Amino acid sequence: MTTPGRSPSRSAAAVLCGATLITAVITQPARGADAAPGQAVYQRYCALCHGLDGRGAGPLAQALKTVPPDLTQLSKRAGGTFPASRFAETVWTGRVAGHGKQAMLEWSKIFGGDGGQLEATSTILDLTLYVETLQAK
Repeated sequence: MTTPGRSPSRSAAAVLCGATLITAVITQPARGADAAPGQAVYQRYCALCHGLDGRGAGPLAQALKTVPPDLTQLSKRAGGTFPASRFAETVWTGRVAGHGKQAMLEWSKIFGGDGGQLEATSTILDLTLYVETLQAK
């Protein structure tokens, strides 16, 4: 939120812009998209908490205050459609909708590296496409 005469911070603008870019790209079904790049990202960064199969039982899960969600059930919990925008935003910000607190790392900062926002957006898009393939049928 901004006050009159002041502009939003650069980091807030970056989050908004990154989330907007991801949402714009993933609002269309990604049928046939290559999930391999996202699988590599998932195995490196997500599997420790969410498990290789995405069910929330990674080797670090028991050490966390909040149990990682079963990522294979996201579509089912969202009425049968994979909530790509919500998933990408959660990864981008680290905040889980409805919880009002940061539940995990703010991955956009980690994935951005030297490439910045565009690299983070691309990585989170790859990850989103892969997690969609994990959904229970």
